Amino acid sequence: MSPSSSRGRVAVIVLGMLTVLAIAGAGVAVFLQMQERSLRLAREKELRLVKAEKTQLQEQLDDVTKAKEQLETDLTKAATDLQESLQHLAKTQKENEELAEAVDQRQDEIRRLSKDLEQIRSERTQLTQRISQLTEQQKTLKTELDQIESAKTELETKVLELSQDQPTVELEKVVVTDAGSAPTGVGAGREGQVVVVNREYDFVVMNLGKSHGLTLGQEFQVIRDNRVLGRVKVEKIYDELSAAAILPASNKASIREGDFVRAAL
Repeated sequence: MSPSSSRGRVAVIVLGMLTVLAIAGAGVAVFLQMQERSLRLAREKELRLVKAEKTQLQEQLDDVTKAKEQLETDLTKAATDLQESLQHLAKTQKENEELAEAVDQRQDEIRRLSKDLEQIRSERTQLTQRISQLTEQQKTLKTELDQIESAKTELETKVLELSQDQPTVELEKVVVTDAGSAPTGVGAGREGQVVVVNREYDFVVMNLGKSHGLTLGQEFQVIRDNRVLGRVKVEKIYDELSAAAILPASNKASIREGDFVRAAL
């Protein structure tokens, strides 16, 4: 083999190696470029993701800020509402206390009224019993009054009979043993004697009547031995006689027929 051929082969080999190296370098460069591009794309993607995440975080931050502001507003409103609620609660408690006090007062009043009602019922029962007693007493009094009216009628009849039997009584003929005990004559025209005493109904009959100038309601003193025994009040007048009730302050037991009567001053 000639030296030129050997050098040509070496050159070819060297050229081939250089080509291979060039191709390998180009491949490495392409690989590095591709790797760099992939890395760059990855970083750009990561950057976009970071930006998106940042945007999202910013939005979340804005939302949180808004939520915080809304929360603060709500908290302020809640505090105001709480204060108003506390005031309303205090007012309600005071009203409840006043209401409870009013209820206690009303219960006390109800108890008092119940007690008064019981007392009124008791008094009503007593009054009913008293009315019943008074009704019975009224019946008894009516019976007694009927008896008195009957006795009075009988007495008036007797007085009329006496009046008819003795139409005129001459007081001038009355004789008194003691000259100073009573007048011996009519004198003023209103002095006489007791002719009948009714102790059951406390009245007397006097020998003075219309003809002597007597009037209803006129009062006389009953006298014996210059001693005033009592007073009587004219209730019935006839021509020559009259009936007079014995007044309460009189000594009823001492009055008797024959005692003198004199018009009270």
